[in-house]
Amino acid sequence: MGRSEFRFVAEGRPAPQGSKSYRGSGPNGARFSEASKYLPAWRSAIVLAVKTEMLNRQDITPFDGPVRVEVTFFIDRPKTPKFPYPATTPDLDKLVRGLFDSITMAKAWTDDCLVVQLVAAEVWTGADTYPVSGAKVFITAL
Repeated sequence: MGRSEFRFVAEGRPAPQGSKSYRGSGPNGARFSEASKYLPAWRSAIVLAVKTEMLNRQDITPFDGPVRVEVTFFIDRPKTPKFPYPATTPDLDKLVRGLFDSITMAKAWTDDCLVVQLVAAEVWTGADTYPVSGAKVFITAL
């Protein structure tokens, strides 16, 4: 049996995963790449946060059974937001996809197919939420 819970905070610009951009055709046919240029840095921030927390807790055991994930993404507030919540791009489901794949890369779980419950939210950064962009994540074994 693996760990029972795990919490971490990753700071950085949350970036979506899943939207593809067409980059033209080459000798091997059409090429597509991730549309978000911020995704590599965001993935690195998540992997670093996960690995740092695992080392701080002196526990590198990955989750190996069903888990619940609670995540809040903190998005930088524009000068004049249209809504009180970040109901704009990036899409919440694509932010979750990038997060889960990064957690898998960091080896905090054996695979993201273990996630059977998810509570996810996007909120603006600020004094009443979190001062910088990023994500707070809480994983619980079921």
